[in-house]
Amino acid sequence: MKNYVLKALGAFLIMLVGFSDIQAQLYVYSASSGGVPSYVNPNIYGTNLRRKNGASGASGICPVGFNSKNFSMATSWSPTQPNVSFRLKPQPAVLMTVTSMTADLRISEKGPIYVRAAYTNDAGVTWIDAGFDFNPVIALCGGESMSATWDIPDFTTNKSVLFRLYGYNATGGIGTMQLSNVVINGSLTLTDVDNDGYGVFIDCDDSNADVYPGAVDLCNSIDEDCDGNFDEVDATIEPGGEILLCKHEHVTLSVPDVFESYQWYKNGESIGAAGTSATLNTDKSGYYQVYLQSGLCDGFTAVQAVAVMENPFANIYYTEGLDLCADPGLKLRASFATDYGWQWYKDGVALVDETFYKMNAHDEGDYYCVVSNAYGCTRTTETVTVYNSCRTSEGGGMTENIVLEAYPNPAENMFYVNMQTGTDETVAQLQIFNVTGQQVYAESITITDGSIEQEISLDERFVTGLYLVKVSGNTFESSTQIMINK
Repeated sequence: MKNYVLKALGAFLIMLVGFSDIQAQLYVYSASSGGVPSYVNPNIYGTNLRRKNGASGASGICPVGFNSKNFSMATSWSPTQPNVSFRLKPQPAVLMTVTSMTADLRISEKGPIYVRAAYTNDAGVTWIDAGFDFNPVIALCGGESMSATWDIPDFTTNKSVLFRLYGYNATGGIGTMQLSNVVINGSLTLTDVDNDGYGVFIDCDDSNADVYPGAVDLCNSIDEDCDGNFDEVDATIEPGGEILLCKHEHVTLSVPDVFESYQWYKNGESIGAAGTSATLNTDKSGYYQVYLQSGLCDGFTAVQAVAVMENPFANIYYTEGLDLCADPGLKLRASFATDYGWQWYKDGVALVDETFYKMNAHDEGDYYCVVSNAYGCTRTTETVTVYNSCRTSEGGGMTENIVLEAYPNPAENMFYVNMQTGTDETVAQLQIFNVTGQQVYAESITITDGSIEQEISLDERFVTGLYLVKVSGNTFESSTQIMINK
């Protein structure tokens, strides 16, 4: 095995002006489940790990590493067997020398007993291997892996090279082979005068180590990033994408605070002194951009659109009033439009299933509705208080806390009315109203020793629905609801 001291991620040991023999890790795959390499030397092209032949491999088998079922139960190795592969290709006029290949491996109990590495640089006509089979450790997900090194015969090429890892001699086809930390070691021969790691055929100025593809383009009339443009104003307004505000909402637009001066524009017109910083707070619709200056750099950012949407109408209507004594099911209604949504609340708590523009209030309490439109803008109605005057006694001399019972509830053929009046009165009035407020039953009933017990037969006057039962005397009055199912 070659005694090279390797630096991670393409750090180079030997840098010579002119042609340089650069010892490096050319390719590193670490742990991506998709097989994506964590590093590829900028002077070569490398692909993701991929499966060749066999099943595609189940995802999620182990949380870290490249999982594969691509291995064989054959007892001897062949280059046509299922495998995991990836490809390296030098950039133009770059020579790539490969010295060794390393990988961490583990298998499940049914996985392959042996793993062998091989490569081809003549499109598969010839496959070359080190003649070494590695025996991986059997470990559960997250368990220990074992490191293998294949000291393959050194070769130098400017062609595409396909590398493969073959698992074989498996005891069954249901096992798993997992790879991590796959590394190709070697060197590159290229012209790199400024020693920035990018050869003369990639670097647009090989005399300046600050100039190479991907460098930060400064405002100095130099094309540092080799994209053919000089002194770009590289700034984008954030947030980007579609910005929709509801009326009375604000958004803060910003660009990086690294420039010497800023001037915000709206619909092509300067905002003036209010728009001379890196941020702008607005609640107005428009097309916004910033003119930036820094040294020799100047220019406009791309346009960012802001749209302000109208909030919905949110009125509340109660044409039947708010007194449950007269009507046991008061109808409340909020503003309506075909793209509106509604959520009703009672005493500050959202009412389950009350998501239509109208509802029936059967209980005392404070009601309001939150109305929304298709843009997600909302508005809340005023709060209205539903009450029951039959349960109050202020100012009228009525006896308080009189409890009226109607049972069974719900009723089918008949029900009883029971009440302790706590008075010396001997006669009371019994009235029954349907949900529309129409009186369907009325009768004078006898009070015996302050107690009322009355049977009500459900004749043709009663249909299925909710009813209000009301009993009143000279000094008392009470009501309750009953459901009739016929």
